[in-house]
Amino acid sequence: MAADLFETYAVTTIAAMILGKIITDGAGLAVLGTKLITLPLLIGGVAIIASILGSFFVRLGRKQGIMAALYKGLAASGIFALIGFAWIASSAGLPGVTFGQLFYPMLTGILVTALIVVITDYYTAKRFRPVKSIAEASNTGHGTNIIIGLSVGMEATALPIIVIVAGMLTAFWISGLYGVALAVMAMLGMAGIVVAIDSFGPITDNAGGIAEMANCRRRCVR
Repeated sequence: MAADLFETYAVTTIAAMILGKIITDGAGLAVLGTKLITLPLLIGGVAIIASILGSFFVRLGRKQGIMAALYKGLAASGIFALIGFAWIASSAGLPGVTFGQLFYPMLTGILVTALIVVITDYYTAKRFRPVKSIAEASNTGHGTNIIIGLSVGMEATALPIIVIVAGMLTAFWISGLYGVALAVMAMLGMAGIVVAIDSFGPITDNAGGIAEMANCRRRCVR
């Protein structure tokens, strides 16, 4: 699952490392280049630890849905990641580079991740207008179902594009092209907890299929 996401994560890490070397080679700053090369690896390592810690916060309350419990883990992972990123930015020791030039692009990446999750939930959860409109259109036939499904699908691409472009411009404005690389590394660093949340769907689909094939209506008894 999410093999393409892992490929993107690996490629982005290598690209950020190469970019750090290219930037410093032209200026003749070997020591700075070494730190910029290792910085993406530190971001990835901190984000992995944050995802592991965040998974312990996935707890189902008495009157709480499963997605709310999963999102608690995502929020906790984001907070832990930001704490780790602040430590990286403060202890990097890069000459001529301020704390904000390192931390704020990473903060931008986390915010982009959060906004994408919110937008995705809005367009896929059954309690909101997009899914309800598709369900209502299904009552009048296949044609209206296809038409409204295509329109909602096209609509759903607009907000993510705006969020991603805004994140890129913000990171570039703060720290240039390397700032964009930092933002992307921070965003993809949340892949661990995001994939864990995504795995809930296939698990429940399989469980539902087994229950249906076993003719279970409300619950099955051994």
